[in-house]
Amino acid sequence: MNLKKIKPEVAQWLNDLGATTATELQEETWSLIKSGVTTAVLAPKGSGKTTALAMHVAQKLDGAHEQSPRALVLLPDNPAVDAFVLNTTSLFSSLDLKLYPVYDKRDIDVEKNEISEGIDILVAPISKAALIFAGAGFNANRLKIIAVDQLEDMVATRNETKLLRILDSIFVGQRLIFAEKYNEKIEMVIDRVCEEGEIFDYLD
Repeated sequence: MNLKKIKPEVAQWLNDLGATTATELQEETWSLIKSGVTTAVLAPKGSGKTTALAMHVAQKLDGAHEQSPRALVLLPDNPAVDAFVLNTTSLFSSLDLKLYPVYDKRDIDVEKNEISEGIDILVAPISKAALIFAGAGFNANRLKIIAVDQLEDMVATRNETKLLRILDSIFVGQRLIFAEKYNEKIEMVIDRVCEEGEIFDYLD
């Protein structure tokens, strides 16, 4: 894999996926995102956005099984959570990182108790994340990275306000935002989150 200082486990995961070279998006954004800059990426389906997200979460975390999550991945709905977990479990397992998904319509108290036992990466649909962060007792101070994927679907279901409320309530962590469409609401979210960050636009 033609990326500087990539973890061997990440390179192996990509190789297992058949990705022996980085996509244009992954190569051009690699160093900047890796350095910790808040970044938004607009790119079409199939350009490697979700893979890039997983790569950077894996790169960001060292050590394992801390008391509070150090990465938060926000997705539009339960099927998106399932797909992310299915595609990335082998990567995070190879780094001994505990991935924990939460779901809409699952008992939030059960989930909070399991989170409190110690996880590294919390993966959540935006509606459930809004409920978790609305309540007291969730420690977000250890978050190093907050990644948002499929922003266009969150906007389509009018969940951008919930997303911004979550991001505004957390004062730590690099922000990554990925979307494959662009409209006024997406522009509003990106401009607000990436006021001091960078935006990459691969849309025609």
